[in-house]
Amino acid sequence: MAEKETDWTWIMLDRTLAIRGIEGFSNVANIVTGLVNNGMVETVYTENTSKPRYRVSPQGHQLLRENNDN
Repeated sequence: MAEKETDWTWIMLDRTLAIRGIEGFSNVANIVTGLVNNGMVETVYTENTSKPRYRVSPQGHQLLRENNDN
């Protein structure tokens, strides 16, 4: 999801992980909350959606770039 510049819901992330066979996908709400609390993901509230959406924060993108460089 990080390579896309779109907002996403934790349900979309849950489905993506399930499709890819990544274990622990049923714990996505807790994972996203941890990422938000650590500044890696931003919560995006819009008027036309009932649930918040999320996007990788600049700090999260920086960490991903650093990991890709190593």
